[in-house]
Amino acid sequence: MKEAQISQVNLVNRQGESYLTITWHRNYTLAKWHNHILADDVIKGAKAFLEFIREHPCPKLLNDKSEATGDWQDANDWLEYEWLPAVYKSGLRCLAHVYSHSMFSQLSARDLRGRVDPPLLMKNFLDFRTAEKWVLSCNP
Repeated sequence: MKEAQISQVNLVNRQGESYLTITWHRNYTLAKWHNHILADDVIKGAKAFLEFIREHPCPKLLNDKSEATGDWQDANDWLEYEWLPAVYKSGLRCLAHVYSHSMFSQLSARDLRGRVDPPLLMKNFLDFRTAEKWVLSCNP
């Protein structure tokens, strides 16, 4: 049974392609990435998520990059020093990340995971269902 989706944001790149859909679900927020993304896209998406979580408080994020490609590691300094403290202050406590099939994107995600410290919990996953199960059970 699917949960009702209450609110949604969709970001598009300069070519008019959707690259991020943020959806509020009853038990978590889903950030679903698409197409080829770069560091600038990740920063724009992270800012959109921060605004979204402020409007729709939720302690759990399921960040699904399984359908995205690209190297976004250049965004990790900004994510570590700007975004992570801001989303934690806004109430985020659990972040499940679903790996892309792209090796460069996976390396970017692994690098970011190494920068996340408790009390924010982050874990990387190979598939959506396992990530969803973890984020739903996450209890910081």
